[in-house]
Amino acid sequence: MVKPEADVAIIGAGPGGIGAGLGALSEGARVTVVEAQDDVGSTKKGETIHFNSNMEDILGRGFFARHEINRVDRRRYYSSTDRYYVDKSASDPNIIFEWSDFMSDMTAIARSKGLSITTGTRAVELIREQDTVSGVIAQNGGAPERIEAPVVIGADGASGITGHVTGYDRTGINLPTVKYLMSGVSMPDNRLEFFFHVYRDEPICMGFLFPRTTDIAEAGLLVFTNYMKDVGDTYDHRRMDELFHSFASYHPVFSERIRDARSVYSLSTAIPMGGFVPRFVPFPGLMLTGDAAGQVEQKGGSGIASSFLIGFHTGRLAARFARENAEWTDHTTRAMESSIRSHPSVRAIASYHRAAGRVRSILFRLNDAGRHDTVFSVLSRLTGTGD
Repeated sequence: MVKPEADVAIIGAGPGGIGAGLGALSEGARVTVVEAQDDVGSTKKGETIHFNSNMEDILGRGFFARHEINRVDRRRYYSSTDRYYVDKSASDPNIIFEWSDFMSDMTAIARSKGLSITTGTRAVELIREQDTVSGVIAQNGGAPERIEAPVVIGADGASGITGHVTGYDRTGINLPTVKYLMSGVSMPDNRLEFFFHVYRDEPICMGFLFPRTTDIAEAGLLVFTNYMKDVGDTYDHRRMDELFHSFASYHPVFSERIRDARSVYSLSTAIPMGGFVPRFVPFPGLMLTGDAAGQVEQKGGSGIASSFLIGFHTGRLAARFARENAEWTDHTTRAMESSIRSHPSVRAIASYHRAAGRVRSILFRLNDAGRHDTVFSVLSRLTGTGD
């Protein structure tokens, strides 16, 4: 049965939702988290992260180390024909992990700290009194039940119920993505590889290959709808699978990498790395965090640590409001919005959005593989890499 009352009700038990729950719990709030999946983490999502000491302080020492299955500190970016490339190295390596194990561990830690997480429970509606959200209606097989709470935190992903309620246009925020876990991928080196795809009359895409274990690599494709004037297509799984194989035919290096590979898992989804939603506190009583708020880093699409830490901060704000028995006013809403916007992780993401946006707008505006090659040829000579 779903707990009927709470100080803070949270929709979604991903990194943002669990972070929000732990943040609210740290302020002494009564918190309940509802999660639609029967098992947290059963849908494999992003599986790369950078070590974050603040996140580890909350989850406990050794959390990152016990989930590391690979560590990658190099990246290679290919031009649209794969002829030219640019290599980069990072002092802060990517940690590759297994999503299901990572999330199961995070969930167990949260529960051990006293966080109530009810799985197999879908949020079907928000309780609203005029313009103020005062709870959520959730369903777990039987009749819907009301969870009344002065604050609801939407951590329900890129296409959850809170996204529908706010009515924000997420076309340029939610970027269509397909990922495959493949055995037999030929990766000559332990590096992340990215493949730009800028062809006239083709969707603007980026392919990627991430080495995992000696047997498995992650391959996928992301569509930059935020740089396309006419999005046009519906990017369901069938369309994304077609795009992936069409993309491979343009890219000889990519195609050679996966020539003998076999897919063991696939997922079509949307990664909200096209920018933030207009407001993190869209209505009195409702706060958004994680993917629901577009709080995803553009570098690799990894929003795990940022979602968790911004969620933790959001949860603390929500708990303080509930504990003080405050009333929702325009001032309260603005103050909460301002506090989230000033969080270091939000500011870091915003800064990267601006920097990456400038570079990508130049590269994507070329809209021609030959011109793209010319730019990469110059870059490769300047960096000492490439053909």
